[in-house]
Amino acid sequence: MAKGEIPDATEGGYPNPGWPPTVAEEAGRALADWIAEHYDRSSGSVWVLKDRTTVVVHWRGTVPVGLRSLAARQPVPVAFKPAPYSLDELNAAIDAVIANNPGIVSAIGSEPDRSAISVALFSTAPPDAFAQLKARAGTSIPIVFRGLIDPIPLGGR
Repeated sequence: MAKGEIPDATEGGYPNPGWPPTVAEEAGRALADWIAEHYDRSSGSVWVLKDRTTVVVHWRGTVPVGLRSLAARQPVPVAFKPAPYSLDELNAAIDAVIANNPGIVSAIGSEPDRSAISVALFSTAPPDAFAQLKARAGTSIPIVFRGLIDPIPLGGR
């Protein structure tokens, strides 16, 4: 794989089964720390790919010179990908979806690449619930359906 090339279908966080952290995880932490120190976390996110050797930074807007410089000094490939939405924009969309669709959303969040929000509905939701949810979502941000999920009470009952 060439430096800067992103492997297909491998994006997303991947838990490290042991200690110490991989070199890519250390690089990812350095980049995430830089973002936290210099920018609102809404601007970007950092992911170590499942190959555990590549880091991807999703960034909304122009990537700062300081972040690019830090990425260039890392011992692993770091790729920058544009984030279509900021975390603040996604959170506002999430709030609108919940407010406009009471009682049917069982789980909701943003996609790791900040391209959409994802929702799961209670199994008791009517068959057309997702279509209705999208129609009254109150946002133009894409919404991805993740399935029917009924949370399990922590007490096991």
